[in-house]
Amino acid sequence: MTDPLRVHLKDGYTVEVVKRQVHRFEEETGIEVHLDVRDEAAAHDAFVASAQSLDGPDITTVSFWYLPEYVSAGYLRPLVLSSMELRSDMFHPEAIDALCVDGEVYAVPHTLLGSMLSCNRRLLDAAGVDAPGSAAGIVDAAARIARATDAAGLVARGAPDFSSFSTYAGWAAGYDVRLLTDGVAPDRIVDALVPLVEALGGSGPADVSDMTYIDAGRSFVDGGSAMLFDSSGWGNTFEDPSESPIAGMVDHVVPHGPAAPFQFFYTEGLAITAWSRRQEDAERFIRWRHEPPTVLAEAKTLRVDLPRVDLGESEAFADIVESRDLGVYRSGVERAWATVDRSYFPTSPTFVEESRAFMGPISQALARPAEAERLILDAINDAERVRRR
Repeated sequence: MTDPLRVHLKDGYTVEVVKRQVHRFEEETGIEVHLDVRDEAAAHDAFVASAQSLDGPDITTVSFWYLPEYVSAGYLRPLVLSSMELRSDMFHPEAIDALCVDGEVYAVPHTLLGSMLSCNRRLLDAAGVDAPGSAAGIVDAAARIARATDAAGLVARGAPDFSSFSTYAGWAAGYDVRLLTDGVAPDRIVDALVPLVEALGGSGPADVSDMTYIDAGRSFVDGGSAMLFDSSGWGNTFEDPSESPIAGMVDHVVPHGPAAPFQFFYTEGLAITAWSRRQEDAERFIRWRHEPPTVLAEAKTLRVDLPRVDLGESEAFADIVESRDLGVYRSGVERAWATVDRSYFPTSPTFVEESRAFMGPISQALARPAEAERLILDAINDAERVRRR
C-alpha cells in the first residue's frame, strides 16, 4: 500500500481552498493526501526538525523569508515549471522572483501581499476622523479614536516572533530605513519606529504585545480596534458578509510614510522537498493547486488577491469580483502591489533567528512604550549579535 503524499502547510486563509478541495484531487488522481497544517512559527520549526532526519513531508509551504535558509541547508529541490504545465509569466513578477534563488524557482506562489491600513468607517466617524494615509495621520487618528470611543485606535502584530517582523520593517520602510541591515544608523531606526510603537502601546489593545496576525485581524473585525496596520490580504475576510460584521464598512488605504510608501511585502508558495520520493505526485499536486478550476473556486468563495495574473485578467475572474462586490477592495490590492519594494525585507539563512531576536524587545516596548527608545536599541543590538555569529 502506498503511503499518503505528505503535504505540510502554514495555516491561514491561503490554505483553506486546499482543505476544501483536496478531496477532488484525490478522486481525480487516486493519490491519497495527508495534510499537516500548523501556524507559521510552528510550521517552520517542525519542518526544520523533520528535515534533520530526512523524514519530512513531500511538499511544504515556503515563505520568501526563510527560503534562503531552506535552500542553503539543501532541504528543497529546484522546480521545473513546465513539468507542471506552468510558466513564470502566469504569476506576478514580484511573487515568482522572490521565490527564486540563483535563477532557479523553488516554490510556486499562491500569495502576494502589500501594505494596507484597514479602517472601520463606523468607528472613525464616531471619533470625527477621516481615514488617514500618512504616518502622522495614523498616529493622530489612533489617539483621537481611543479617546472618543471604547475601541483601540490602532492594532498590529506585536507577538515576539518572526511573523510579526514585517509590521516593523514595513513601517520603517516609510522612513526609507532598512532593518536587519548593516550600516544603518541606530538613531534612524529609533526615529522611524518610535511613532508606531508609542501609538500601539498608547492607543492599541491592552494585549497588543502578544498579538499574532490572527489576533490583530480578529481585534479589528470584532470592532475592538478601529484601524489595522497589516497586509492587503485581510480585506478578503473583512468584506465577506458570512464572516464579518463590518463588511461594506471598511476603507482599504495604501499608506505612505514621510519618505516612501509603507510596505508589507509577503509571498509564499509550495515547494518539493529534496528527499521526497514522490516527485511526480508532488508536481501533480502543485499543478492541481494552480489549475483554473481550483484558483477560480478559491476566488468565488475565499479570496481575490491571487498572484495568478493571467487568471486575474480573465473575464471569469472579473465576473467573480463583480458578483462578490469586491471591486473596491481588489483595486486596493492592485494599488498595494504597485508599491511593493521587497528590498526593505532582508532575507538570509539566519532571518528567522535574527527577526525573533529583534522582535523580543519590540514586543516589550509595546507593553512599556515609555521605554520605547531603549528597547528598540536593544532589538537592534540583539539582532546584530545573531548576524555576527
